[in-house]
Amino acid sequence: MNYLELCRVLAREAGTGAFPGTVVGLNGRPLKIAGWVRQAWIDIQNDRDEWRWLQDKFEGTVLAGVDAFEASDFGLTRFSNWNLGRNPKTGVHKFTIQAASASRATEAGIEYVPFDLFSETYQRGAIAGRAGSPIAYTVDDRDRLVFWPTPDASYVVRGPYRKSAQKLLNSDDVPEIHESHHKIIVWKGLLLMAPSDETYDQPRFWGTSYADMLGDLQRKELPPIRFGRPLS
Repeated sequence: MNYLELCRVLAREAGTGAFPGTVVGLNGRPLKIAGWVRQAWIDIQNDRDEWRWLQDKFEGTVLAGVDAFEASDFGLTRFSNWNLGRNPKTGVHKFTIQAASASRATEAGIEYVPFDLFSETYQRGAIAGRAGSPIAYTVDDRDRLVFWPTPDASYVVRGPYRKSAQKLLNSDDVPEIHESHHKIIVWKGLLLMAPSDETYDQPRFWGTSYADMLGDLQRKELPPIRFGRPLS
């Protein structure tokens, strides 16, 4: 279902009646319905960091003489946060780096270091201004990727990140989850609507329907629970 169709379903479930043929230029009750649908989809996406459809990978170039890079420097327009460290299942570095002038065969993992430790280890004393092939990175308090040593040439960096929530704006915008899960947005929207309406019994039904579909979505779109790697 697209944004307009979701609004129509919510209007029908709420007993509102017909919804206009667009989500643009609305007022009154239709405007509120469109707002509930839009906010419901944002709330669902922000419910869990691990939703699979929001996970993505980037590839970008870091430049010589520059040690800190924002998501926009890599062309990321829907950025929420970096997926750092090592893969908990395999222990493999999530971020890799290679000289831009070299082949992909030279690509290697790069070590993530928490920001405070990174600052105390690499950003003080004689080594603070060292240039070379980066061997460590962190994320500073501005969500920038920071590398050490400062790149002495251009390097290609690859790694995973989480996209920010998709926003429904146009009538034909389609939520990024599988269509079989789309109605969860309607149930969540109805729960957002309930406080503004004099409804008593319906929110209980909507809440149960939402909880059922949320459980199904979690089973399908969250990573499976696994045992951690041995400590020794």
